[in-house]
Amino acid sequence: MRRHGLVSRGWMRACGVVCAVLGSAAFVASGGVLAQEGQIGDQAGAGQVQQDDPGLQGPALVQQASYVIGQQIFADFARDEVELNVAALIQGIQDAAEGRESKVPADKIEAIMMAFTRQVQARQQQRLQEMADRNLQEGLAFLKENALKPGIKQLENGVQYQVLTAGDGASPAETDSVTVHYVGTLIDGTVFDSSVARGTPATFPLNQVIEGWTKTIPRMKVGDKWKVFIPSNLAYREAGRLPNIQPNQTLIFEIELLGINNR
Repeated sequence: MRRHGLVSRGWMRACGVVCAVLGSAAFVASGGVLAQEGQIGDQAGAGQVQQDDPGLQGPALVQQASYVIGQQIFADFARDEVELNVAALIQGIQDAAEGRESKVPADKIEAIMMAFTRQVQARQQQRLQEMADRNLQEGLAFLKENALKPGIKQLENGVQYQVLTAGDGASPAETDSVTVHYVGTLIDGTVFDSSVARGTPATFPLNQVIEGWTKTIPRMKVGDKWKVFIPSNLAYREAGRLPNIQPNQTLIFEIELLGINNR
């Protein structure tokens, strides 16, 4: 049976959980770690399978693993906000496990799954649009209030900035490649990206980043550190960059211009 669209992703991830178990069987048999990142088990590296632990062998192990697989399957669908009938889901698994005839005729399965996928996509699109509208209004209100704060300057394109540290170096052109340290946050303070946290400055051409950066960093000098407030239309717009950045979110960056690379 063919899988369709968003619905198939949950099954693909669920199958990945099972494949992780099968693929790691030899590794586990040699005393390796079962709970590797992205696989079944506790947190990565949390523990090592001990062959003499009766709680991790035989039927008890199968029971626990089966439970976790069930959790993973449903969690994957829930992550995509796919509504399922749990009783029918369990019934389908039981019927398949016991070799009973499907309660849904084989010639109707594809049409059912296609219709279900369309319904899921429509609901997700509606939620994304509501999210985009809400974020746009919240961002505009934030920028309006922020513009009144001491030290905040606003460019003609709507970008706002505050000088934290003044440098005296050269300014890059929009076609230059630069090296910067930065911390990116949402208006609620949530950090979504940080070269500072990674401990490594970022290097990139200014004409290959969001427009808010392309138009703002050339106004900086090497040694400058600015706090920059970027409206959504100069950031990731309605597309967003899920899961970290929702549609139409206003972004805040602390940017330190460390150097211009091609000079």
